[in-house]
Amino acid sequence: MHSERDVLVRNVFPELRRRAAQHCLYLQEVELRWGVTEEESERATELCLSEVCRSDIGSCLLFGRLGV
Repeated sequence: MHSERDVLVRNVFPELRRRAAQHCLYLQEVELRWGVTEEESERATELCLSEVCRSDIGSCLLFGRLGV
C-alpha cells in the first residue's frame, strides 16, 4: 500500500487542502498507524479511535492488509 499512500500524500491531499482553503476550511490528514510504537500496538485501535473522536468532521479510507 506504499504506492497508494504516496499518491494520496503527494497529489490528493495537497489538492484537497487547496480546495478546502477556498472555503476557509483546514484539512489535516491523519494516517492512524503512523506514530503507533511497537509497545502501543496492542492499543492501536483505541489510539486510532481517540484521534477520530478529536475531529469535527471525518472521512475515512480503509484498506485491507494481506499477510503478516
